Amino acid sequence: LLCKMSTIKIRFYELKGRSHMIRLVLASSFLLASSLSGEVVHSEIKNTGQEYTFKTYSGCKQDSFEESLKAFYEKRMEKAAEGLSKIVNCGEEKWKKRSLFMLARTYLEMGRREEARDLFMRAVSDYEELADYSLYYLSESLLKEKDYKRANETLRLLYKTYPESTLKGIAQFKEAESLYLSGKYNEAINAFDTFLKENPKAPMTSEAKLLKGKSMKGAGLIEEAAYTFKRLWIEEPVSASADKVIEEIKTVKFSAKDFFLRAENLFKASQYSKAIADYQKAIELEEDTERVNEIRLRSGTALFRAKRYDEAIDTLKKVLTVDSRLQTPDSREALYYLAKAYLRKNNMDRFIKSSYEFYKLYPDDGRTPKILLMLADEFRRAGNKEKATEVYDIIINEYPVVSDDALYQRGWMRYLSGDFEGSSKDMRLLKEKYPGSP
Repeated sequence: LLCKMSTIKIRFYELKGRSHMIRLVLASSFLLASSLSGEVVHSEIKNTGQEYTFKTYSGCKQDSFEESLKAFYEKRMEKAAEGLSKIVNCGEEKWKKRSLFMLARTYLEMGRREEARDLFMRAVSDYEELADYSLYYLSESLLKEKDYKRANETLRLLYKTYPESTLKGIAQFKEAESLYLSGKYNEAINAFDTFLKENPKAPMTSEAKLLKGKSMKGAGLIEEAAYTFKRLWIEEPVSASADKVIEEIKTVKFSAKDFFLRAENLFKASQYSKAIADYQKAIELEEDTERVNEIRLRSGTALFRAKRYDEAIDTLKKVLTVDSRLQTPDSREALYYLAKAYLRKNNMDRFIKSSYEFYKLYPDDGRTPKILLMLADEFRRAGNKEKATEVYDIIINEYPVVSDDALYQRGWMRYLSGDFEGSSKDMRLLKEKYPGSP
């Protein structure tokens, strides 16, 4: 038989706002490649970013399925259904079952749910490779009809029959959600607990915690529900679910520790302005003076990250006034960020003073050579070659980890100032001592 090459681009299918797993896309390519009349000679998959391009070399009876599959992904459902129906009814078993699954999906997209369910049930037994997906789509159809009992039975069958399926987690979540929607709150609580325990990093965890809290509320467990909502608001502050619990926690009391922990999670998510607001609330509630200073340091760091340098300077200076000897870890952090804030504000006198102070107090800190390199660079920019050389010498003699940088910068400074002999000396030394330096 004559063989030919065809190419089809299949975009990721969106399932209720969540990107479908790669397996479904690959399953579609498998359908395309393996359902053709004639032996598949070669199949190649190329990742092109938002699309996967499938190049298939096959026998000559591929056109009907390929066109139907293309019509499905282009949302031309009537055309897809027409083509797939012909394939399903043609009696050629080797590609009939592949079309069966896609026809069921097509009917589901068209709202022909009863017909889709019948086909998915057939696909479960006829098409073992995608039986778990058939069960999942079957449950989706049942959930849309609010047939929670049968939907739960189907979802349970999915993750118990196929425990290694990539759909297990979402099936567990959907089962718990269905129990909540059907008013079976105690069962829903247990189901959400199971889901959260077995899928701690799933994208639906925050939503699961929200619905678990609502299930508790529905079951009359008011205090437990309030605690669940509170933990969600603190631990996952940037999730959409956290915004939905604001009404639920209006009467809940929060401690300084609660606001601090929420602020820390906001900081980790780079939500610095929101973090600053919660750090301030923690400061207002905290009674321990030493603890207040620790929170103030974090607030000052967040202000620096938010590029609110004047406020950062004021806050960090308050941290330093608590320890006049500057020997605590908090003082070390505060002085480091204070020096950087002065640099960002172009306050050179203060930056120079803070940098020298950091070097004298914390010579063994891993950030000290970085501060010194910035200091030397500022002296060089200001045309103070003598001071720049002085700092470069400190770095070269005391901090071998960045000596190559200092040698290069000193050599370049000498070259620009016309000291070609000194520059040549530095560059030769750099090449000899650090042959691997970039």
